[in-house]
Amino acid sequence: MENFSTALAAVSSLAAAIAACMSYRTSKQSLCFQKNLARSQNYFQKLASTLTKMESLKILLDNLSEISDEQFKSIEPLYLDIKSDLQYLSESIILKGKPSSFFSASSLGEAVGQTSNHRDEINHEIGQIKKVISEMFGKDG
Repeated sequence: MENFSTALAAVSSLAAAIAACMSYRTSKQSLCFQKNLARSQNYFQKLASTLTKMESLKILLDNLSEISDEQFKSIEPLYLDIKSDLQYLSESIILKGKPSSFFSASSLGEAVGQTSNHRDEINHEIGQIKKVISEMFGKDG
């Protein structure tokens, strides 16, 4: 019976040590995530904002015949705002490479005229931003 109690105490101690190790590892990962978030918060907010604007632009362009005049008038400023965001993110080395040809044009009219499928171009940029966001929080800081 004494050997059983000793073995049980040893197993209990081992389980406690494993739990402490797992707790330490989780705390360390949480701290790294918080540091990364604090360091990248401004960029993350800009990426999230740009992502939302792109989704809005895509919806508006896909439904041109159904939107109000006010919404139609908001398309060009929205496009220019997205272009500005993409330029800022590229210059900050957050986004690698140049924006797609759709977002490299000088105006929305030129962009629509140059590209046969704006949806693919916007989806490409959305994918790039989502990839950057996941990389920001997938790395250890």
